[in-house]
Amino acid sequence: MKTGAPQKKTTWERTSVQNLLRNRQSGHYYGRFTIARKQKWYALDTDLLSVAKLRLADKVEEVQKLRGTVTNLEARTATMGDLIEAFKLRTRANTDIKPASVIARLGAVKRLLKTWPGIEGFRHIFATTCIESGVDIPTVAGWLGHNDGGLLAMRTYGQGGRTNQERDRAKTGP
Repeated sequence: MKTGAPQKKTTWERTSVQNLLRNRQSGHYYGRFTIARKQKWYALDTDLLSVAKLRLADKVEEVQKLRGTVTNLEARTATMGDLIEAFKLRTRANTDIKPASVIARLGAVKRLLKTWPGIEGFRHIFATTCIESGVDIPTVAGWLGHNDGGLLAMRTYGQGGRTNQERDRAKTGP
């Protein structure tokens, strides 16, 4: 008769649904994801599998958005809109912050967006203004965090050094 080490029961029970786990003691379901090489757990606040599946679907969508903004942030190509969205998603996902602080931070972002419409496009406005003011494209590309020496900025903003008025006249005629 073999007597090995006793099998330790884990606290977590796997389900047939990917990323969905059930806590054996409480019976509640949790979503488990990896974001930016870190494991993140989300309480789904239910002990019913059918409800947990629906809530998990919403969390999956939120996590995929967060992963997309993380990719843009890591590639250093994020717009102000991406940065704002990443801040909002990370604030909601951070379990170390008190709920009142989360509400206050999201409210501050909402007020900022309300009083400063168009802030999401500031990256492009900044780049266009600099280039039209005579700053060379490789310098602006460096400021924007591009690592390609200005190729992307040249494709996006480079119009042969013409101003907006000159481009408009070329499109419509004299």
